[in-house]
Amino acid sequence: MKKSTSRRGFTLVELLVVVAIIGIISGMAVILVSGATDKAASTTSMATQKQLTSQVNCYMQLHNGLMPDGFDAMIRYDYATSGGAYMTLGSGNNSISVASDPSLFMGISPSSGTSGGAQNINRGVDSAAFSGQYRTLTVKQITTNDVTFLNQLGVNTLYYYPTNDLSYGQLKEMAKTISLAFVGAPICIVDPQSAAGQQLYNDFGVDLSDTTAYPRNGTSSGLNSWDDSSELTTAGRTAALQKQIFIVMAIGTYSKMIGDRQVGLQEAPASSIVSGGYYNRFAVVVKFAGLSAVGSSNSDRSASVVGILDPKGRGATAARQALNAIQ
Repeated sequence: MKKSTSRRGFTLVELLVVVAIIGIISGMAVILVSGATDKAASTTSMATQKQLTSQVNCYMQLHNGLMPDGFDAMIRYDYATSGGAYMTLGSGNNSISVASDPSLFMGISPSSGTSGGAQNINRGVDSAAFSGQYRTLTVKQITTNDVTFLNQLGVNTLYYYPTNDLSYGQLKEMAKTISLAFVGAPICIVDPQSAAGQQLYNDFGVDLSDTTAYPRNGTSSGLNSWDDSSELTTAGRTAALQKQIFIVMAIGTYSKMIGDRQVGLQEAPASSIVSGGYYNRFAVVVKFAGLSAVGSSNSDRSASVVGILDPKGRGATAARQALNAIQ
C-alpha cells in the first residue's frame, strides 16, 4: 500500500509576515542608499568649495590681483527693484531687505501662485539660505562705495534675471555694468542676524560674540517662526552690518574664470545637493566696508575674497557640520 501524505500551504498570516519582513528590509536598504547618496553629494560639494577657493586665488594671482568678472547676482533684478521691501539702516542707499519676504530673496514672481507654483519658477538659491533659523543671506542695495570696491577688484559686470526665462540668450541681455548708475541695485549679502549668519561672520574673521555690542533676542520674539534666543536684535544686526559687509556673488556661465586654461575651470560649478528648480551654483564671498562711513576706524575698508558658499548658503564649517550629521 502506498502511504499518502498531505502538504500544508502557507497561511495568509504567514504570507503577510514574510511580506512585512521584506518591506522592512527594503526600507532599510533604501534609507542606507539614500544616506550614502546624500553623504556622497555633500562630500563632493565640500570638495568643490575647497577647489573653488584655490581656483579664485589662483586666478587673482595670475591677473594682477583682479577677480574674474561676470558673476551672477542670484536674485531677480526686476522684482527686487520694483517689489522689494527695504528697511533703512543708514543714510542714502544703505538699505537691507526685510528678512520676512522670501519672495524677494528667492526671485519668486508675485504671481507664482497662479503660474505653476513657486518651485517651478524659482530663480534664487535654496530656500534654506534665506529662511528659517539656518538663513545666511539677505539683500542689500549697492552703494557708491560698493561700486568703487567692485571695480577695484575687477568686477565690472553682474548678471540678473529680469524674467523667468533662464535661456543663455536671455542671460546675455541681463548683463548690468557696475557704475555709478548702478547704485541702488540689489545684491546678496551675508545676514548676521541668525546663528548661521553669525557663524559665517566668525568664519570670515568678524567676532560677534560680544552680546553688549551685538545684543541677542534672549528669547523668541514671536515675530518670526525661526526666531531663537541666539538671534541678534534689530540693533545688533545693524551694529554687525555697520562693522562689516560680506557681498555674495555666484560663479555663473559668463564668469571670466570659466574657460581660463590656467585656472582649469571649464564650466559653472553646480551641486547635486540642491534640486527642485533651485539655483545650484557656488558663490564667492567678498569682504567690503561696513555701513559705517568709509574712513571710520569701526569698519575694515579693505575688499578681498574671504570664502566660498555652497548653494544652501553654507560656508565650509557649516557644510562640514551638516555632512557629519548625515547618518
